[in-house]
Amino acid sequence: MDAGSTAHDLNFFLDGVVRTTTDLRDDNLRLKSKNEHLEAQLSEVMPELEKLRKERAALKAAIGALLRQNGVLPAHADDRHWRTPPAFATLPHEILQHIFNLAVSTEPTYQFDPSIGPGAHNPWFDVVRMKKAFPLICRASVWPGMSVLYSDIVLRRMGQVSALAETLRIPDVGPRLGRLVKGIRWDSCLVAAPCSDVIREDLTFIFAQCTRLRSFSYHPHTSFPLRSLTPDEDECEGCFNPLWFITMPPSIPDRPLLQTATFNLRRLDLDLSMDDAILRAIHKILSTFNALESLALGPWPAYPSLLLEDSELMKLPTASLPSLTNLQIFSTSAALDQYLCARWEVPQLARLTILFCTGWPSQLLAQFGRGLRYLHLFPTPSVFSNDQTLFTHLEACSTLADVCPLLEHLVVPLLPKSPTSYPLPLTSPTLVHLDLWTTFVFPKPWRRQDESTAAMYRREVLALEPGSTVTVPVPALRTVRLLFTSQLDPFPVGVAGGAALGSGVRSHVRNPDWPWICHPRKLLPADSDSDGVLYYRFAQGWVAQTVAAVMPQDLGKLWWRGWDCDEGWPAVYGHLDELDRDLLVESGVTVTVTDADEGVAVAMGPVPVPVDERAGAGDDVEGEGGDSDARNGDENDMAVIGKSDEAGEEKEELEQDEPELDLEERVPEEQEMVEAAAERALPEYPVAQLDRETVLAAFRSSRDRESYNHTNIWDNH
Repeated sequence: MDAGSTAHDLNFFLDGVVRTTTDLRDDNLRLKSKNEHLEAQLSEVMPELEKLRKERAALKAAIGALLRQNGVLPAHADDRHWRTPPAFATLPHEILQHIFNLAVSTEPTYQFDPSIGPGAHNPWFDVVRMKKAFPLICRASVWPGMSVLYSDIVLRRMGQVSALAETLRIPDVGPRLGRLVKGIRWDSCLVAAPCSDVIREDLTFIFAQCTRLRSFSYHPHTSFPLRSLTPDEDECEGCFNPLWFITMPPSIPDRPLLQTATFNLRRLDLDLSMDDAILRAIHKILSTFNALESLALGPWPAYPSLLLEDSELMKLPTASLPSLTNLQIFSTSAALDQYLCARWEVPQLARLTILFCTGWPSQLLAQFGRGLRYLHLFPTPSVFSNDQTLFTHLEACSTLADVCPLLEHLVVPLLPKSPTSYPLPLTSPTLVHLDLWTTFVFPKPWRRQDESTAAMYRREVLALEPGSTVTVPVPALRTVRLLFTSQLDPFPVGVAGGAALGSGVRSHVRNPDWPWICHPRKLLPADSDSDGVLYYRFAQGWVAQTVAAVMPQDLGKLWWRGWDCDEGWPAVYGHLDELDRDLLVESGVTVTVTDADEGVAVAMGPVPVPVDERAGAGDDVEGEGGDSDARNGDENDMAVIGKSDEAGEEKEELEQDEPELDLEERVPEEQEMVEAAAERALPEYPVAQLDRETVLAAFRSSRDRESYNHTNIWDNH
């Protein structure tokens, strides 16, 4: 290669390098110019960008706080910038459940009546509506609210049984809900014959799932028979009260429902009239309740001959209830006393209530009275009109120190003045409170039963004169109260035990729960204002407690004509007056609605003359003055125990025919019990059973009255 060509190539290469460098320099200058232009534009946008960044950070923090409050994200304990104050939804479930329980417990349970009688606006329904709202507050309150909602279940229609069983069959959720159930109440719930198999299977499943059940109450419908077998449709319109809780049909190998998973029951209330077969069934299941603390039973069999020493009942093993402290039973006969003393063991019994008691339970107290602190002999209304049935028995009060050495509270009826009745022959060094049921002493509607009246009652009971220093056999006695009631009871509402017999244990003017709920220690004469009054709202009406008396509001409707018995009392829920009027009409009482200021005039046979009208304006009676004297506050005209002879005589004249009526009524009652026992002994009728899908479909469509009466069930049948 010559030197000329080489120089030419080198020059060409150098020219290319120079041109490339020049182009790159130009490109660099152009890019710098564009960069400066972009920086100028960016400087204009940066303030807006910074503003958007701050808004984004704030929005992100707000979203995070909301997610943590709803439990979607866990709380950031280390990030102080995102931490928020404690909110309701962030509380532990145990705290939420405690809050809900406190909200529900503000209304005492004794004022609730879950039956359909009081209507849809009674206090029990209000509490149920509040319970249903708890799970709907937020996601965090679902299970705490469910715990309160499912804790106490009332079954009033058989459709509710299938619906509850279907809910408990939901995987994962059902078992958890079953453990929340603490109490079940069967309230007038009838079972239709075509649905009996489905309902029995659903009940068996419910009791198997509710492993933490602590309370069970059985209140059958009073107009339908008790059966464990399927009855004939013509016999009782195809509906019956099932006895599956205590006994199963012979064709069913399962055990009674109360033995499925309920060995830890604390409270049992069987409100049904017993015959020998039901009593044997109850006896067999009682031995399984080692943790039972409270037991309430219905009326005993009407025929003591069924309980002879060689009977099957007396051959059963002893029913041991080592934890039982509260027992409520009906009045017993000598044969029943023998059975209870021989076949029951209740070493921890502290409270004993005997309903419709007509005599002193000497044998029962000798067997079970060693640990009693509360004894209540709730009288039958006939005791006040035929007082000789209890006169001789009350002489046994002198044995209290021996049979009940720990007794603190005694409740017995007050009978008319008699040499054999009062003063009570009490001998009890531990007795603190004495309550006396009475229909012979009338409280003044315009005057409170104050401390001076309580002291007067105490002197009368102990037969002491004012200022006496005589030592009495009840040195610890602090209070003596009168429990005002009436034999004329036009308002029977809640009936425990003998509902089918029309016993009227709980009504507007009498209730065996009053002495315990309205306990005298709440208003002691020495520790409280003598003018203090406590008001209690029961399911049947209001009751007032003073240091010397317990008075139902509706007692004024029976005794004080022309007096506004609602004056000074708390307002009862609005539909109660209409309910009382309906009950009067249903029981054959004539109701005349007069002017609004005059109220409702009730015609119900012989009406007792009020205390102030009997005395008259000018004819004063000892211990009872006229209207003017009474309103002037003269303490000498107060009603005194044993000093209302005139009142007692007039009431005896008004009620002299009542014992004969009672005797006439007992015959049909006993005949009804015999017929009911015969019905239970009948064989099972062949009834075509519906499947679960058909039953549930019929209940889901229950919206109108026709569906409520289960018309679809019988149409499908």
